[in-house]
Amino acid sequence: MSKIKKSRRKKPNFLRLNLNVKRLDISKWRKPKGMSGRPKKSLSHKKGKSPKIGYGLKSEFKNKHMSGMEIVEISNIKELENLDKDKQMAKILNVGKRKKIEIVEKAILKGIKISNLREPKKYIEKTKKK
Repeated sequence: MSKIKKSRRKKPNFLRLNLNVKRLDISKWRKPKGMSGRPKKSLSHKKGKSPKIGYGLKSEFKNKHMSGMEIVEISNIKELENLDKDKQMAKILNVGKRKKIEIVEKAILKGIKISNLREPKKYIEKTKKK
C-alpha cells in the first residue's frame, strides 16, 4: 500500500453538529460557533472528533494522486501541452462540455491520464451521441 493511502486512512470522518436534524447533511463539516455551544461543553467527546492541524496531509503528499503522480488543474488546451505524462496527471476544471471533449481527445492522443474521468473514451462516445 502506498504511503499516500496510509496517511489518508488515519483521518476520521468529521460529523456535523445536530446530527438528529434530518434536513442537514451530516457528511459536510461545519465549524461550531458560539460560546456555549454543545461541542464546547464537557460532553463534546461523545459527538465525535473535530478537525485539528494534526489531521492534515504532509506537504510531500499534497496535490498528489494515490499513484504518486502530481495533479495539475487544467482549463484549456495550452496548459495540457506543458504536462509531463510520466510525472503529472490532468484534472479538468471550469470548462464547458465542448471544450472538455477537445481537451480529453488531446490528452488521449498524448497519453496523459485524467484524474476526474475514469474512462475518457466512453465519456467522449456518450457526449457525442447526444
